[in-house]
Amino acid sequence: STPNPRLAGVAYIVSVGVTGIGTFPGSLGMDFDVARPVRITELGVFDNGADGLGQALTAVLYNRDTREPVATLSFTPENPGTLRDSSRFKPLPDPLVLPAGFKGTIAVSGYGDLEPYFSNSANVSELQVFGGGSLLFVGSGRYGPAGQFPATPDTGPPNRYAAGTFYF
Repeated sequence: STPNPRLAGVAYIVSVGVTGIGTFPGSLGMDFDVARPVRITELGVFDNGADGLGQALTAVLYNRDTREPVATLSFTPENPGTLRDSSRFKPLPDPLVLPAGFKGTIAVSGYGDLEPYFSNSANVSELQVFGGGSLLFVGSGRYGPAGQFPATPDTGPPNRYAAGTFYF
């Protein structure tokens, strides 16, 4: 057996049927560090109530050091992606390999009245993280204007928002 084997999975997991509580058309993000190389194949967004998207959302994976996007996908009511738990996923055109030492932020823009997000200010069980032996969840969550790196940190925890996620 291999000690600490790397496992694939969903980074930010939202339990089935979680209902959103807030509207914020800007960008909501969460930080992670790569401890061992990962291959990201899909990006995901939170689906309020897991009942289909009520409005368009954009998921962006950023390089936290440069604040530049490294992957972007759009999710619409007409093309929402595949539901897993309470998140919708779409495959990237080409897998994205992130090396050890990469510092990332997964963010989503567009939550509003027809598709609210969920905020976890108490580290409740509805929002879990899975590092698979490769990821470290750091920071406290962040927010900012839509279409931009969410530069303003908030009060945490590191799995603060039911917003963006990815499959690796």
